Amino acid sequence: MPDPNMELAYQLSKISCWTSRNGLHLTEFKTPEMLAQFLDKHDKVIAKNLFKIYKALQAIADSIEYRDLGTVLRLWSGCLSSAKLIALETRDGPVMPNYRRSAAIFDAMRCKRDPIWKMGYRTGPALKRLRKEKVCYDGIPKRSSLRKQK
Repeated sequence: MPDPNMELAYQLSKISCWTSRNGLHLTEFKTPEMLAQFLDKHDKVIAKNLFKIYKALQAIADSIEYRDLGTVLRLWSGCLSSAKLIALETRDGPVMPNYRRSAAIFDAMRCKRDPIWKMGYRTGPALKRLRKEKVCYDGIPKRSSLRKQK
C-alpha cells in the first residue's frame, strides 16, 4: 500500500537508464542529513514532473547514455515514502497509526530487497528535520529502521 507517486517513482527507477554528466556517487552522502538536503533540493521538480518523466521514459529507448536517474528516483521514492509515513498528515489527510503500521511492514520488505531504496527510506526523518516539520512515530513498529533515525 505505498503512496501512488512514490510507487510510480520506484517503478520508473527500474526502467530508467539516464545519468547526469557528473554521475551520482552515493558515497558523497556521508549522513542522512546530507542526502536529505540533496533530495529536498530536487523534491518539487521531481514531484511536479513525475508523470511527464514517466511518459518521456516510455518513449525513449534504453540506449540513452544517462544512467543515474533510476538511482535518484529510488532514493527519492524511499525518502518521501518514509517522510510521508511519519508525517502528521499528507494531502490525503491525517496519517493514522494503523496505516503507519501496515505501510512500515510493506516498506521493511522493500528495504530488504533494495539497498538503494533503503538508503533513501532511512533519510525521511532527516528530511523532516531539515524542513522543520513535525513527525509522529505512532504505529511504527519498535524495530523499524525509522525509529533508529530519529
